[in-house]
Order: sequence, then C-alpha cells, then structure tokens
Amino acid sequence: MFYVMRGIGAAAILSVASCGGSGGGGGGGAGLTLTVSPTTLTFFAGNANAPKPAPQTVSAFVSGTGSGNLYIVINSTGPAVASIDSFVLTTALSGEANVNPASPATLGVGTFKSTITIHVCLNDSTCKTGEIGGSPATVDVTYRVLG
Repeated sequence: MFYVMRGIGAAAILSVASCGGSGGGGGGGAGLTLTVSPTTLTFFAGNANAPKPAPQTVSAFVSGTGSGNLYIVINSTGPAVASIDSFVLTTALSGEANVNPASPATLGVGTFKSTITIHVCLNDSTCKTGEIGGSPATVDVTYRVLG
C-alpha cells in the first residue's frame, strides 16, 4: 500500500507492506533495497526567453523482502528544479515522479544545478530512522540556459 504526502520542495511518502520478510525485532527493512533511475537529468534552453523544457521522470524501485510500511521522502535543493510532482505508483513496489525545471527567464543565462535526494524508510514517515539499503539516493540535475 502506498501513500503520498507533501513536504519541502517535493515530498512523497510511499507506504508499502512488502511480502516475505520475517520481521524480527525492528530490522524489517534490512532485506529491502532502493534503486533510482536515472541518476542524472539534464535540461537545456536556447536562451532566457525560451519556453521551459518539458518535465523528466525519475523512477524508484524497491526490491527484496521485509515487513511494515515504506515511506518515500523526496527533496530538491538548488535552482535548476522548480518542483517535483507527487509520487505516483506504477507497480506495488515502484513509482515515479516528474521533475519540473525552473523557467529559463527566472534563471537567466548560465549553468545551474540541483540535487534531488530520495529517502526510503521503514515505519518512519519522517525518514529520520529506518532507511533501507540504497537510501538516500541522489539524482544530479544540470540545467543549461544558452545566451
């Protein structure tokens, strides 16, 4: 089961009751692993007056076994990313979110960077504890606005 929640930049909470794990004393996430694809995004604009480029999609996949609720929290820092849409399920253990670039007119000419950080945690909606293997994952974003 998945849940979506908003936070700083963009946050999504993914709650999954996964199958097959024996649980065993608070380490229920030990057998779960996060994979994110792609790990880099690049946006281009011909000049500062060009239209904003189309969003690009980042996918997250959880594999392995465990029990409890998984939560995904997604944050972005830096000027290249304007927002990240809500996390949408594509299967029981995967989902995706669109990354929306900033307006070239807002940025001006130059190269701009952002980092998207994806935390996946077991039984902690804040993701301050219980991160699974591969978490946090990062996606590096580069945005070039030509002159």
